[in-house]
Amino acid sequence: MPHQELVPLPPLFASRFRGGVVTIGVTLTVLTPLMYAFMRFVGTVVGSPGGPLAQVVSALPPLFVVALAVTLLVSRCCLHGDNLIVSRARGIRNALFACLGAIAVSSAVAVLLPVLTDPRQVNALTYFEPVVFLFIGMIGFASGHMFVRPSLATLRRFAEGSRSVW
Repeated sequence: MPHQELVPLPPLFASRFRGGVVTIGVTLTVLTPLMYAFMRFVGTVVGSPGGPLAQVVSALPPLFVVALAVTLLVSRCCLHGDNLIVSRARGIRNALFACLGAIAVSSAVAVLLPVLTDPRQVNALTYFEPVVFLFIGMIGFASGHMFVRPSLATLRRFAEGSRSVW
């Protein structure tokens, strides 16, 4: 790695980085389809707007949450031993921002499309489902961003000789 800037990380933080992003990524990968299936089931009971375009648009936020989960799983490539590769971390951080932006935009479209196309069939689930996936995506983004761009206070907490964090 001759041309890449490496930033040393405390060993405890590096090990939490390795395990944390995998745990969060796998959790999001498993949780998102389950939540989508549950929302589809509740939608059939409640009778949410069911046009083909509305169903496709309502599937976009969960797909972008899965993309965020995959980005978190890939973020392990930012580590080289106990060092953070800055260029890769910037790339992962930009990908996390792109995924969060895509989740926010697709959630807004998923809320607005049924309201604009068939306002008589709009119910609480029309608003609740995109907000759930936006919230899940924000949790994934915040945790991933904490790993690829740790603050100095976080690194000090994990430094040698300090008290145990977790």
